[in-house]
Amino acid sequence: MAAQNHIHLTLPCYYTQRFKTKKDKTFLVGMNWYNTGHYFIKNEVKTWYTNFILAELKAQGATKIKGDYELAFVYYYKNKTSDLGNVCAVSSKFANDAFEKYGLVVNDNVQHCKKEAYYVGEHDKENPRVEVFIRPYKEKEN
Repeated sequence: MAAQNHIHLTLPCYYTQRFKTKKDKTFLVGMNWYNTGHYFIKNEVKTWYTNFILAELKAQGATKIKGDYELAFVYYYKNKTSDLGNVCAVSSKFANDAFEKYGLVVNDNVQHCKKEAYYVGEHDKENPRVEVFIRPYKEKEN
């Protein structure tokens, strides 16, 4: 997305569930996990992502986007068989909810979030992630 009037966040796409009595479990946060995960761990992951995003926005001094907005998600994958939509859909859900909670956007519904796009970054086995870019919405000029 454009260089100037945007916010950029780097989100992890793996989460490690910690246990007291057994080995920790690291998993890709995507629709496959979300559809089969227990509500308790889904809540834990969403809370963790929300707090992560809120801290990043605060650290950047992000200010409210007036009016409509658009987003781009760039997925840098660890596994070459990953599904772009599976990972970006959950990142989108968690990010949009956090943006609304922070007050960055008025609301994350279709009246305000006018455009979302998912892109494949590149293979990055060492640092898989989702890069998120958010900016005020700009209608296509004719």
